[in-house]
Amino acid sequence: SPAYLSMTLTHNSLIYMDDLITTKLIPWIDAKRQAAGLSQAQLAAALGCTQSRVSQLLGGDTTISLRQYDTLSRVVGFDAAEGLQLLHPERRGRCRAR
Repeated sequence: SPAYLSMTLTHNSLIYMDDLITTKLIPWIDAKRQAAGLSQAQLAAALGCTQSRVSQLLGGDTTISLRQYDTLSRVVGFDAAEGLQLLHPERRGRCRAR
């Protein structure tokens, strides 16, 4: 049925997105953190969370909300839009922050 097909495609898309976040976005964020000279403990203090939470996040063991991602980008000092383009490389250059 069309509803089942839609649900399956959505579910598969979410799994694909989770994989991209874990394999592309999280390592990119961690590289930006290291380039900024921030330890996990320093990042945790700046974010107002525990070092354990940051370790889980950078290890891909927990989720990240868009609000957390935005805060993280400001604290570490990277362009949030650039990171999100890793999730949709086919759209690179067509997305612009407003």
